[in-house]
Amino acid sequence: MTTGVYLITDYKGGILNVDGTLQGAYFKAKRLVEKANFPVNHIRILAMGSGQTFKYQDLMNREWH
Repeated sequence: MTTGVYLITDYKGGILNVDGTLQGAYFKAKRLVEKANFPVNHIRILAMGSGQTFKYQDLMNREWH
Protein backbone atom coordinates (compact mmCIF):
# COMPACT_ATOMS: atom_id res chain seq x y z
CA MET A 1 0.00 0.00 0.00
CA THR A 2 1.42 3.35 -1.03
CA THR A 3 1.08 6.19 1.43
CA GLY A 4 1.22 9.90 0.73
CA VAL A 5 -1.35 12.57 0.07
CA TYR A 6 -4.18 11.73 -2.31
CA LEU A 7 -6.66 14.42 -3.29
CA ILE A 8 -10.13 13.36 -4.40
CA THR A 9 -11.20 15.96 -6.96
CA ASP A 10 -14.04 16.64 -9.36
CA TYR A 11 -13.45 17.02 -13.09
CA LYS A 12 -12.81 20.77 -12.68
CA GLY A 13 -10.09 20.21 -10.07
CA GLY A 14 -12.12 21.15 -6.99
CA ILE A 15 -10.95 19.23 -3.92
CA LEU A 16 -13.71 17.04 -2.47
CA ASN A 17 -11.71 15.07 0.12
CA VAL A 18 -8.17 13.97 1.08
CA ASP A 19 -6.67 10.68 2.27
CA GLY A 20 -3.24 9.26 3.09
CA THR A 21 -3.51 6.11 0.95
CA LEU A 22 -4.79 5.37 -2.54
CA GLN A 23 -7.09 2.69 -1.13
CA GLY A 24 -8.56 5.09 1.42
CA ALA A 25 -9.02 7.75 -1.25
CA TYR A 26 -10.79 5.20 -3.47
CA PHE A 27 -13.27 4.28 -0.73
CA LYS A 28 -13.96 7.95 0.08
CA ALA A 29 -14.59 8.56 -3.63
CA LYS A 30 -16.86 5.50 -3.70
CA ARG A 31 -18.93 7.04 -0.90
CA LEU A 32 -19.24 10.28 -2.87
CA VAL A 33 -20.53 8.37 -5.88
CA GLU A 34 -22.95 6.24 -3.86
CA LYS A 35 -24.22 8.74 -1.27
CA ALA A 36 -23.87 12.14 -3.00
CA ASN A 37 -24.67 10.88 -6.50
CA PHE A 38 -21.50 12.25 -8.10
CA PRO A 39 -21.14 10.97 -11.68
CA VAL A 40 -18.50 8.22 -11.82
CA ASN A 41 -16.66 9.90 -14.67
CA HIS A 42 -16.31 13.20 -12.73
CA ILE A 43 -14.17 11.81 -9.87
CA ARG A 44 -10.36 11.88 -10.05
CA ILE A 45 -7.73 10.96 -7.45
CA LEU A 46 -4.54 13.00 -7.65
CA ALA A 47 -1.37 11.66 -6.02
CA MET A 48 0.55 14.62 -4.65
CA GLY A 49 4.29 14.22 -5.04
CA SER A 50 4.21 12.11 -8.20
CA GLY A 51 1.44 14.14 -9.81
CA GLN A 52 -0.19 10.93 -11.06
CA THR A 53 -3.92 11.13 -11.68
CA PHE A 54 -6.28 8.17 -11.34
CA LYS A 55 -9.82 8.11 -12.71
CA TYR A 56 -12.27 6.63 -10.22
CA GLN A 57 -13.88 4.51 -12.93
CA ASP A 58 -10.48 2.93 -13.72
CA LEU A 59 -9.97 2.00 -10.05
CA MET A 60 -13.38 0.32 -9.77
CA ASN A 61 -12.04 -2.92 -11.28
CA ARG A 62 -8.99 -3.11 -9.01
CA GLU A 63 -8.79 -5.77 -6.30
CA TRP A 64 -8.60 -4.04 -2.89
CA HIS A 65 -7.30 -6.05 0.08
